[in-house]
Amino acid sequence: MEKNTKLDLQLSQTKNYVRVSVIPPDDLERHPCNIVCLVDGSLSMGSKLVIHQKNGGKKESDMTTLDLVKHTVKTIASSLNPQDRLALVGFSTHSKIYFELTEMDDQGKNVAFTEIDKMWAGGQTNIWGGLQDSLEVIKKGFRPNQNVCIFLFTDGRPTMIPAIGHVEMLRRWKEQHPAIQFSIFTFGFGNDLDTDLMLELSQEQNGIFSFISDSSMLGTVFSNALANILSTMANNVHLNLQLSEGYTFDGEGVMQSQSFQAKKTNKNTTLDLNLGLIRYGQTKDLILKILPQQNRKLSDVKITYTLKYKLFVGDNPQDIETVSQKDVQVVQNAMIDDECHYVRFLFIEKIKQSILRMNTGFQDRAIKNIDDLQVEIQNKAKENDAIVAFLECILQDLQGEVKLAFSNQDHFKNWGVNYLPSLCQAHFLQQCSNFKDKSLQNYGSILFKKIREITDKIFCGNKFKSQFINDDRQLYAKFYDLVNLNDFYDVSGGCIHGKCKVLLENNQYKNVEEIRKGDIVICPRIGNKAVKVVCVVKTLCTGSNHSFVKLGNLLITPWHPVRLMHEQQWQFPSSLGQTIFEQADAVYSFLLEDGHSMSIEGVECIALAHNISEPVAQHAYYGTHKIVDDLSNLQGFREGYVIVNQQQTKRDKLTHEVIGIQQNLEIKL
Repeated sequence: MEKNTKLDLQLSQTKNYVRVSVIPPDDLERHPCNIVCLVDGSLSMGSKLVIHQKNGGKKESDMTTLDLVKHTVKTIASSLNPQDRLALVGFSTHSKIYFELTEMDDQGKNVAFTEIDKMWAGGQTNIWGGLQDSLEVIKKGFRPNQNVCIFLFTDGRPTMIPAIGHVEMLRRWKEQHPAIQFSIFTFGFGNDLDTDLMLELSQEQNGIFSFISDSSMLGTVFSNALANILSTMANNVHLNLQLSEGYTFDGEGVMQSQSFQAKKTNKNTTLDLNLGLIRYGQTKDLILKILPQQNRKLSDVKITYTLKYKLFVGDNPQDIETVSQKDVQVVQNAMIDDECHYVRFLFIEKIKQSILRMNTGFQDRAIKNIDDLQVEIQNKAKENDAIVAFLECILQDLQGEVKLAFSNQDHFKNWGVNYLPSLCQAHFLQQCSNFKDKSLQNYGSILFKKIREITDKIFCGNKFKSQFINDDRQLYAKFYDLVNLNDFYDVSGGCIHGKCKVLLENNQYKNVEEIRKGDIVICPRIGNKAVKVVCVVKTLCTGSNHSFVKLGNLLITPWHPVRLMHEQQWQFPSSLGQTIFEQADAVYSFLLEDGHSMSIEGVECIALAHNISEPVAQHAYYGTHKIVDDLSNLQGFREGYVIVNQQQTKRDKLTHEVIGIQQNLEIKL
């Protein structure tokens, strides 16, 4: 059966606006990709990392920003396949090409790792010099049948700026090389950024700007970005819409359309849009404002559309052009999506309005604008039960980080000016760019999530070498057997903090750390029946702090599947709350006689060897009898109390996913 490789377009109308949906097929296989990592090597990148913790506390790391970026580039190399290619360009006062586009087979990965370790921090910030070399790398190794992307990592503002500006220089280069298509993803660390430049570069080249407020965000931001680029189906997607006689696009044409380089012609009856990248399984949705003339009805408008794009299939790319006419339909099933996307655009517009008001000294008006938006969304939730879940995600971010960013000028100037535009752009492009913002978790296909999961585990599994500059600016290197990368990636193994309370039979409670073999616990999965604990697995932590997600009173590691009360689906805690760092010498998991879930602090937590095949819950090792086979060979299993450390885990060489637990290494109680 031939695979569906066509984009489709759907029109629907709700109230006084029209939604245009570009619909790609689902796919579970990705196309080859070329990535150029462009890394800032200026002096400030040699500064030690500070991890922000709960209640305003801070934790200083031995690593530098450059160390973490180098580890990220190594993760990219490890995540790519032999048909993919990677290049590395560094810049400070001058730019340097460390290696050209190279196939990521075993030999290529060895080359990449060797060259990555040669990077060090010093000098100024010449972003254009690095961009220019990156473009030449792309030009030299360009293959028209493969997706091409630049990942730009920086922590500051350019100190060497072209006379006509970065974006205009980029446009002139593109005019000389019209056949070369590529995107730019920008990653900005800390608060001293040229956010406007990061946004402009990403918008010009159909990428996205990701703001990394502190080092603990890099892993989650990066894995989402890599999954987004690797799940790309088509690029250079252009959409032309022409209205039938008697209708015009209103003054804006499309809400926030400037991000799609929108152009209206023929007296506002034609709209041209550059939609950039389309990803498998993720629609691209627009809200159009169309004005009927002379007593015409909006529902009677006909729209002729032309959809052009470059499709990555086989050895040669296909240039696709589809021309068709569609009627706008009032589709009952589509009204739910229409309302969601209307709120999405409203969310973006109101935040941008409030940013403008903060910049012009009208903080009270900015806050009122956000308060009014909150009331409007809450009212919509009361009117339509079908969209409550989506609106609750929007409200959670609105009432949390967004309001905090506008609450005073210090918050706004220190990080809000970077965070808010990044959040708006992610919503506009319908991209999940991190695990932190609840509202972004509505985006992403099966393929996207599959790639992200693999990348997550590689990021947290790789070992690496760190090098940085001391106060005397002498270069030296330090080797780390294993840095706790969960501090830089809010994803860790599946376990529970020892002080949390487990529900036992007869409505009794016991701390997690006090549970022993033979205790009778309540299992929500089988109707809150009582089941017996067969074995407690205590995993010792490296260091005094460990990353957890706080769900009410539950402290649980970000990737331990849970199910909230009255919910049907399993979810990762990382998608439900913010990761924090808490003191913990050990974390705990359990093997049960039956049922395979426990009620801990009112949340259903999955147990070991559960054999559940549902999304999120399933796991090829922890969810099967394989872990029981390994546990039975460990000291303490007969007594029902096994102690392990993280070094005992065996991982898949490619995915770094846990595939086994080795024999005890003389661990004492």
